[in-house]
Amino acid sequence: MKALPLTQINILVFAVAVISISTTQYGGVSTFGAGFMPTILGTILFFFTLADGLIQYRKNCLAGETLSSTELKSIALVVVAIATFTLFLDRLGFVVCASALIFGLTTLKKPKGKLFNGVFAIVVSSAIYYLFGKVLLVALPAGILG
Repeated sequence: MKALPLTQINILVFAVAVISISTTQYGGVSTFGAGFMPTILGTILFFFTLADGLIQYRKNCLAGETLSSTELKSIALVVVAIATFTLFLDRLGFVVCASALIFGLTTLKKPKGKLFNGVFAIVVSSAIYYLFGKVLLVALPAGILG
């Protein structure tokens, strides 16, 4: 990984979520109950991950490794794509949104062959919808197709 410790940042977000949910929903460490151990474990995870991230950051900065602008743009593009997917999922449906997401990401990786990428995206998203929606009975939004 480059100078920005992305794995540690993701774990820190998870630790903060565990701490905040266990504190607000289950009372935290004020009472011995359902929120006691998750709050303690989340706090320990937070501090150890913070220390690991700082060590990783210092080590990579001393080595001169930094994220390029292309890598930062790629990270931002994936975040925007996933946010757009979740924003339009209920309105457009799983198959349409998953097809658009898969098409966009495969086109970034393989810009030639857009017809193949489109067919691939539709087939894969339809197969996922069938498997999870019809076989495993997971409620996926049908959107404009349903």
